[in-house]
Amino acid sequence: DSLLDFFVKLGQALIPCGGLEGGFPSVAYLGSLFYDVLRKGGVEDGCAGHANVAGWARRRLGKGGLFFDGVGALAVPVNESLRDGQGREREKHWWLALLLNPRAGSRPEQGEDVAMLCLDSLARAEVRSDPPVRAVGSAGPASGYVEVLSLTRQGIFAMLRFRALSDSSVELRRSTLLVGGREFGNPHFDGAVDDRGDDGRLGRVEGGLEFYL
Repeated sequence: DSLLDFFVKLGQALIPCGGLEGGFPSVAYLGSLFYDVLRKGGVEDGCAGHANVAGWARRRLGKGGLFFDGVGALAVPVNESLRDGQGREREKHWWLALLLNPRAGSRPEQGEDVAMLCLDSLARAEVRSDPPVRAVGSAGPASGYVEVLSLTRQGIFAMLRFRALSDSSVELRRSTLLVGGREFGNPHFDGAVDDRGDDGRLGRVEGGLEFYL
């Protein structure tokens, strides 16, 4: 938290101020603890959250607080936990919320626009296969097949959605994902249908394999 605040403040010191009133930066950086304080006490709406930070904002930005005319945007760093498909915490991740023209939020009658941008390096990307990409067993479709429906990446996780017709010899945890010359294995299976079949009978498997990258 301290390192993040230091480098942002260093950047603000090196970039000339451009606030409407002079002496204030056009973008007000609200600090690494602001979002936690805003949500303190399990607040149910924005008004209750604003009450948590209103006094601090007035001391920092003047009597107009977060809606001071001299601030063109508010920069709010957010630190959240990334969890896998089983709900286990894997790591922390920072992203930045930019609230543009915050003063408009306090004077809706004037018709000014307010907007928010979310700057996140872990944006979600998805590729769908239509028709699905199919691979068949060595003896043809009668010996089983797998169809890949989509591949999604979100942050440090990749999810492969598929459906397959196979026998009981299939071991999903031995599946591997090859990305940029690197191999990732031991995925978590999130199954919608899990009938592995048995000797002499093909079963149907459908769901997703989640890989930790």
